[in-house]
Amino acid sequence: MRILTGASNIMSSITVSRTDRQAIIKYILEGKNRERLTYGVSYDDGVVPIFIIGVDKTDIPALPYPYVIESNNTKYIVSNLVGMIKSTMIDDSLIASRKSDAVYFELMRSILTFKTLTDETPSVLVTITAQVLTIWIREELKRKYKLDVIDTADVEGAVFYYLLKQFDPDMDMSTVKTKMSNYLSGAYRGSGSNIDRVIDRLKDVEGNISTYISALSDSVTLQNLDMRAILSSVDSGWYSGGMSSNLQIYAMIEDFHTAAAIIYHTLNTPTGKKTKLAGLLDNQKRIVKIDQLENIFDKMMNEYVGK
Repeated sequence: MRILTGASNIMSSITVSRTDRQAIIKYILEGKNRERLTYGVSYDDGVVPIFIIGVDKTDIPALPYPYVIESNNTKYIVSNLVGMIKSTMIDDSLIASRKSDAVYFELMRSILTFKTLTDETPSVLVTITAQVLTIWIREELKRKYKLDVIDTADVEGAVFYYLLKQFDPDMDMSTVKTKMSNYLSGAYRGSGSNIDRVIDRLKDVEGNISTYISALSDSVTLQNLDMRAILSSVDSGWYSGGMSSNLQIYAMIEDFHTAAAIIYHTLNTPTGKKTKLAGLLDNQKRIVKIDQLENIFDKMMNEYVGK
Protein backbone atom coordinates (compact mmCIF):
# COMPACT_ATOMS: atom_id res chain seq x y z
CA MET A 1 0.00 0.00 0.00
CA ARG A 2 1.39 3.39 -0.96
CA ILE A 3 2.53 5.79 1.74
CA LEU A 4 2.01 9.46 1.00
CA THR A 5 5.39 10.93 1.95
CA GLY A 6 5.78 13.83 -0.45
CA ALA A 7 4.00 15.97 -2.99
CA SER A 8 1.29 14.61 -5.23
CA ASN A 9 -0.40 16.23 -8.21
CA ILE A 10 -3.17 17.52 -5.92
CA MET A 11 -0.94 18.48 -3.01
CA SER A 12 2.01 20.00 -4.88
CA SER A 13 2.06 23.06 -2.64
CA ILE A 14 2.85 21.14 0.56
CA THR A 15 6.20 19.53 -0.11
CA VAL A 16 8.68 19.21 2.74
CA SER A 17 11.86 21.10 1.85
CA ARG A 18 15.36 19.87 2.57
CA THR A 19 15.76 22.51 5.27
CA ASP A 20 12.50 21.51 6.94
CA ARG A 21 13.45 17.86 6.71
CA GLN A 22 16.73 18.57 8.46
CA ALA A 23 14.87 20.51 11.18
CA ILE A 24 12.58 17.52 11.76
CA ILE A 25 15.49 15.08 11.99
CA LYS A 26 17.32 17.39 14.40
CA TYR A 27 14.21 17.61 16.59
CA ILE A 28 13.85 13.84 16.62
CA LEU A 29 17.50 12.99 17.27
CA GLU A 30 18.55 15.86 19.52
CA GLY A 31 15.43 17.33 21.06
CA LYS A 32 14.00 14.76 23.47
CA ASN A 33 14.12 11.08 24.23
CA ARG A 34 12.07 8.70 22.15
CA GLU A 35 9.58 7.86 24.90
CA ARG A 36 8.68 11.52 25.29
CA LEU A 37 8.27 12.07 21.55
CA THR A 38 5.86 9.16 21.17
CA TYR A 39 3.61 10.40 24.01
CA GLY A 40 2.54 6.95 25.08
CA VAL A 41 1.76 5.59 21.60
CA SER A 42 3.16 2.10 21.04
CA TYR A 43 5.90 1.68 18.49
CA ASP A 44 8.25 -0.77 16.79
CA ASP A 45 12.06 -0.52 16.90
CA GLY A 46 12.13 0.15 13.16
CA VAL A 47 8.97 2.30 12.86
CA VAL A 48 8.29 5.05 15.38
CA PRO A 49 5.36 7.53 15.47
CA ILE A 50 6.53 11.01 16.53
CA PHE A 51 4.22 13.82 17.70
CA ILE A 52 5.52 17.38 17.71
CA ILE A 53 3.89 19.36 20.50
CA GLY A 54 4.75 22.63 22.22
CA VAL A 55 7.54 23.89 19.97
CA ASP A 56 7.67 27.22 18.15
CA LYS A 57 5.80 27.02 14.85
CA THR A 58 8.77 28.53 13.03
CA ASP A 59 11.05 25.69 14.17
CA ILE A 60 9.15 22.82 12.57
CA PRO A 61 7.11 23.03 9.34
CA ALA A 62 3.35 22.54 9.30
CA LEU A 63 2.61 18.97 8.25
CA PRO A 64 -0.89 18.56 6.86
CA TYR A 65 -0.38 14.78 6.81
CA PRO A 66 1.99 12.40 8.64
CA TYR A 67 5.41 12.68 7.07
CA VAL A 68 7.46 9.49 6.87
CA ILE A 69 11.16 10.19 7.25
CA GLU A 70 14.04 7.71 7.62
CA SER A 71 17.17 8.17 9.71
CA ASN A 72 19.61 5.64 11.19
CA ASN A 73 17.62 2.68 9.81
CA THR A 74 14.45 3.85 11.56
CA LYS A 75 11.31 5.18 9.88
CA TYR A 76 9.66 8.00 11.79
CA ILE A 77 6.02 8.90 11.22
CA VAL A 78 6.00 12.59 12.09
CA SER A 79 2.77 14.44 12.99
CA ASN A 80 2.89 18.13 13.88
CA LEU A 81 0.19 18.82 16.48
CA VAL A 82 1.23 22.41 17.16
CA GLY A 83 -1.89 24.55 17.10
CA MET A 84 -4.16 21.59 17.80
CA ILE A 85 -3.37 21.13 21.47
CA LYS A 86 -1.27 22.92 24.06
CA SER A 87 1.62 21.12 25.73
CA THR A 88 0.05 21.99 29.09
CA MET A 89 -2.93 19.77 28.22
CA ILE A 90 -0.85 16.60 28.39
CA ASP A 91 1.70 14.87 30.59
CA ASP A 92 3.42 11.91 28.93
CA SER A 93 0.41 10.62 27.07
CA LEU A 94 -1.79 11.84 24.27
CA ILE A 95 -4.74 10.10 25.90
CA ALA A 96 -5.52 13.12 28.06
CA SER A 97 -5.47 15.38 25.04
CA ARG A 98 -8.49 13.73 23.47
CA LYS A 99 -10.30 16.90 24.46
CA SER A 100 -9.24 17.97 20.98
CA ASP A 101 -11.18 16.41 18.11
CA ALA A 102 -8.22 17.09 15.83
CA VAL A 103 -6.00 14.84 17.95
CA TYR A 104 -8.36 11.91 17.41
CA PHE A 105 -7.87 12.43 13.68
CA GLU A 106 -4.09 12.69 13.80
CA LEU A 107 -3.69 9.76 16.18
CA MET A 108 -5.68 7.45 13.93
CA ARG A 109 -3.89 8.62 10.80
CA SER A 110 -0.50 8.04 12.41
CA ILE A 111 -1.57 4.58 13.66
CA LEU A 112 -2.83 3.63 10.19
CA THR A 113 0.45 4.75 8.64
CA PHE A 114 2.32 2.72 11.26
CA LYS A 115 0.28 -0.39 10.50
CA THR A 116 0.86 0.02 6.77
CA LEU A 117 4.62 0.29 7.25
CA THR A 118 4.56 -2.86 9.39
CA ASP A 119 2.24 -4.70 6.96
CA GLU A 120 -0.63 -5.03 9.40
CA THR A 121 -3.41 -3.01 7.79
CA PRO A 122 -6.63 -5.11 7.55
CA SER A 123 -7.63 -5.40 3.90
CA VAL A 124 -11.29 -5.07 4.84
CA LEU A 125 -10.53 -1.58 6.17
CA VAL A 126 -9.27 -0.54 2.74
CA THR A 127 -12.42 -1.89 1.09
CA ILE A 128 -14.89 -0.28 3.49
CA THR A 129 -13.04 3.04 3.38
CA ALA A 130 -13.25 2.99 -0.42
CA GLN A 131 -16.97 2.18 -0.19
CA VAL A 132 -17.66 5.13 2.11
CA LEU A 133 -15.80 7.61 -0.09
CA THR A 134 -17.49 6.23 -3.20
CA ILE A 135 -20.95 6.71 -1.70
CA TRP A 136 -20.05 10.18 -0.48
CA ILE A 137 -18.81 11.33 -3.91
CA ARG A 138 -21.67 9.58 -5.70
CA GLU A 139 -24.37 11.22 -3.60
CA GLU A 140 -22.90 14.71 -3.88
CA LEU A 141 -22.41 14.50 -7.66
CA LYS A 142 -25.85 12.95 -8.13
CA ARG A 143 -27.46 15.81 -6.21
CA LYS A 144 -25.41 18.59 -7.75
CA TYR A 145 -25.69 17.49 -11.39
CA LYS A 146 -29.07 15.68 -11.19
CA LEU A 147 -27.59 12.46 -12.57
CA ASP A 148 -29.80 9.68 -13.89
CA VAL A 149 -29.48 6.00 -12.96
CA ILE A 150 -26.87 5.18 -15.62
CA ASP A 151 -24.66 8.19 -14.88
CA THR A 152 -24.91 7.58 -11.14
CA ALA A 153 -23.85 3.95 -11.60
CA ASP A 154 -20.91 5.02 -13.76
CA VAL A 155 -19.73 7.50 -11.13
CA GLU A 156 -19.92 4.76 -8.52
CA GLY A 157 -18.09 2.24 -10.67
CA ALA A 158 -15.31 4.62 -11.69
CA VAL A 159 -14.73 6.04 -8.22
CA PHE A 160 -14.74 2.66 -6.45
CA TYR A 161 -12.35 1.15 -9.00
CA TYR A 162 -10.01 4.14 -8.73
CA LEU A 163 -9.96 4.10 -4.93
CA LEU A 164 -9.29 0.36 -4.70
CA LYS A 165 -6.31 0.70 -7.01
CA GLN A 166 -5.12 3.95 -5.40
CA PHE A 167 -5.37 2.69 -1.83
CA ASP A 168 -3.80 -0.68 -2.64
CA PRO A 169 -1.86 -0.64 -5.95
CA ASP A 170 -0.74 -4.22 -5.40
CA MET A 171 -4.31 -5.55 -5.45
CA ASP A 172 -4.61 -8.06 -8.30
CA MET A 173 -7.33 -7.68 -10.90
CA SER A 174 -9.16 -10.82 -9.78
CA THR A 175 -9.54 -9.37 -6.27
CA VAL A 176 -10.60 -6.00 -7.69
CA LYS A 177 -13.28 -7.68 -9.78
CA THR A 178 -14.57 -9.68 -6.80
CA LYS A 179 -14.78 -6.61 -4.59
CA MET A 180 -16.50 -4.60 -7.31
CA SER A 181 -18.98 -7.40 -8.02
CA ASN A 182 -19.85 -7.71 -4.33
CA TYR A 183 -20.31 -3.98 -3.85
CA LEU A 184 -21.63 -2.70 -7.18
CA SER A 185 -24.09 -5.40 -8.25
CA GLY A 186 -27.01 -3.36 -6.94
CA ALA A 187 -25.78 -0.14 -8.53
CA TYR A 188 -25.76 -1.68 -12.00
CA ARG A 189 -29.01 -3.56 -11.71
CA GLY A 190 -31.30 -2.04 -14.37
CA SER A 191 -28.68 0.44 -15.59
CA GLY A 192 -27.81 -1.40 -18.79
CA SER A 193 -24.20 -1.81 -17.65
CA ASN A 194 -22.15 -4.43 -15.86
CA ILE A 195 -18.92 -4.94 -13.92
CA ASP A 196 -17.05 -6.41 -16.92
CA ARG A 197 -17.71 -3.25 -18.92
CA VAL A 198 -16.40 -1.11 -16.07
CA ILE A 199 -13.17 -3.07 -15.70
CA ASP A 200 -12.64 -3.32 -19.46
CA ARG A 201 -12.87 0.46 -19.85
CA LEU A 202 -10.79 1.32 -16.80
CA LYS A 203 -8.06 -1.32 -16.59
CA ASP A 204 -5.55 0.68 -18.64
CA VAL A 205 -6.55 4.17 -17.51
CA GLU A 206 -4.10 6.37 -15.64
CA GLY A 207 -4.87 9.67 -13.94
CA ASN A 208 -7.11 11.02 -11.19
CA ILE A 209 -10.74 10.29 -10.37
CA SER A 210 -12.08 12.66 -13.02
CA THR A 211 -10.06 10.80 -15.66
CA TYR A 212 -11.60 7.49 -14.61
CA ILE A 213 -15.12 8.90 -14.60
CA SER A 214 -14.59 10.37 -18.09
CA ALA A 215 -13.23 7.06 -19.39
CA LEU A 216 -16.24 5.11 -18.14
CA SER A 217 -19.14 7.45 -18.78
CA ASP A 218 -20.65 8.53 -22.09
CA SER A 219 -22.30 11.51 -20.41
CA VAL A 220 -21.12 14.93 -21.61
CA THR A 221 -21.62 16.30 -18.08
CA LEU A 222 -19.43 13.66 -16.47
CA GLN A 223 -16.80 13.78 -19.19
CA ASN A 224 -16.36 17.49 -18.53
CA LEU A 225 -15.92 17.10 -14.77
CA ASP A 226 -12.51 18.05 -13.43
CA MET A 227 -11.00 17.43 -10.00
CA ARG A 228 -11.91 20.88 -8.76
CA ALA A 229 -15.59 20.24 -9.48
CA ILE A 230 -15.50 16.83 -7.80
CA LEU A 231 -13.70 18.01 -4.68
CA SER A 232 -15.86 21.14 -4.32
CA SER A 233 -18.90 18.85 -4.25
CA VAL A 234 -17.71 17.08 -1.09
CA ASP A 235 -15.61 19.68 0.71
CA SER A 236 -18.50 20.93 2.84
CA GLY A 237 -19.34 17.44 4.06
CA TRP A 238 -16.76 17.20 6.83
CA TYR A 239 -15.12 19.50 9.35
CA SER A 240 -12.11 18.51 11.40
CA GLY A 241 -12.35 20.76 14.44
CA GLY A 242 -8.85 22.13 14.27
CA MET A 243 -7.19 21.60 10.89
CA SER A 244 -7.55 22.69 7.30
CA SER A 245 -10.54 20.51 6.46
CA ASN A 246 -10.41 21.24 2.73
CA LEU A 247 -6.79 20.15 2.54
CA GLN A 248 -7.59 16.86 4.29
CA ILE A 249 -10.48 16.21 1.88
CA TYR A 250 -8.19 16.81 -1.08
CA ALA A 251 -5.66 14.41 0.46
CA MET A 252 -8.22 11.66 1.16
CA ILE A 253 -8.73 11.00 -2.56
CA GLU A 254 -5.14 9.83 -2.84
CA ASP A 255 -4.19 8.75 0.66
CA PHE A 256 -5.91 5.83 2.39
CA HIS A 257 -4.71 6.89 5.85
CA THR A 258 -6.33 10.32 5.55
CA ALA A 259 -9.55 8.85 4.19
CA ALA A 260 -9.88 6.27 6.98
CA ALA A 261 -8.97 8.85 9.64
CA ILE A 262 -11.72 11.17 8.37
CA ILE A 263 -14.25 8.35 8.78
CA TYR A 264 -12.92 7.51 12.26
CA HIS A 265 -13.12 11.17 13.28
CA THR A 266 -16.70 11.36 11.97
CA LEU A 267 -17.79 8.34 13.99
CA ASN A 268 -16.02 9.23 17.23
CA THR A 269 -15.93 12.97 17.86
CA PRO A 270 -18.60 15.57 18.70
CA THR A 271 -17.45 17.69 15.76
CA GLY A 272 -17.49 14.79 13.32
CA LYS A 273 -20.96 13.62 14.37
CA LYS A 274 -22.41 16.99 13.30
CA THR A 275 -21.18 16.76 9.71
CA LYS A 276 -23.01 15.74 6.55
CA LEU A 277 -20.73 12.72 6.31
CA ALA A 278 -22.06 11.48 9.66
CA GLY A 279 -25.60 11.56 8.30
CA LEU A 280 -24.53 9.69 5.20
CA LEU A 281 -22.82 6.98 7.27
CA ASP A 282 -25.95 6.58 9.37
CA ASN A 283 -28.12 6.22 6.27
CA GLN A 284 -25.80 3.66 4.67
CA LYS A 285 -25.46 1.23 7.58
CA ARG A 286 -27.36 -1.46 5.70
CA ILE A 287 -24.95 -1.27 2.77
CA VAL A 288 -21.60 -0.45 4.38
CA LYS A 289 -20.38 -2.43 7.39
CA ILE A 290 -20.05 0.59 9.68
CA ASP A 291 -20.10 -1.55 12.84
CA GLN A 292 -17.19 -3.61 11.55
CA LEU A 293 -15.36 -0.41 10.69
CA GLU A 294 -15.86 0.99 14.18
CA ASN A 295 -14.65 -2.26 15.77
CA ILE A 296 -11.44 -2.15 13.72
CA PHE A 297 -10.82 1.50 14.64
CA ASP A 298 -11.51 0.89 18.34
CA LYS A 299 -9.16 -2.09 18.42
CA MET A 300 -6.39 -0.05 16.81
CA MET A 301 -6.80 2.90 19.14
CA ASN A 302 -6.87 0.71 22.25
CA GLU A 303 -3.89 -1.30 21.06
CA TYR A 304 -1.64 1.66 20.34
CA VAL A 305 -2.86 4.37 22.69
CA GLY A 306 -4.77 2.55 25.41
CA LYS A 307 -8.20 3.16 26.88
